[in-house]
Amino acid sequence: MVFFFFLFLSSCNKWCGWNYQSIECGTATCYSLSHSPTNLINHLSIDFQKGCYGRLGYISVGGGKIPRSQEYPEYTPITLYIGGQNRSFYGYLEQGDQRIQLPNEATDMIFNALENGNRVGIAITERYSVFEPEDFCHYAAILKK
Repeated sequence: MVFFFFLFLSSCNKWCGWNYQSIECGTATCYSLSHSPTNLINHLSIDFQKGCYGRLGYISVGGGKIPRSQEYPEYTPITLYIGGQNRSFYGYLEQGDQRIQLPNEATDMIFNALENGNRVGIAITERYSVFEPEDFCHYAAILKK
């Protein structure tokens, strides 16, 4: 039984980490740096993309739709927790209400915090995940503006 527990933990380490991809988009190259869900319950993952359009940030949610804001129906509220501070934003819902495009300011805050070695907590309705900065700095230079 203990063996299977350690096997599960070691497989999670390979599954739960930063994944970098370079994608040819016609004459340009686009880059993606993503992190799988940090836990199997909340299913929040994060993705930074960079191309000729600049750097964009996305949060994807597995296991159900994200509720829309009553005030702004195309958006959902997001709260970031960085260094003991919290900050709220509205993210644009896309892809069947399971993917959120972050506003540029939120994308930059998350990116800069991770690059500087800070953990980032992200809350979307009842879902919450923490993203660790491990190995982020190895890829950050590629995605800088």
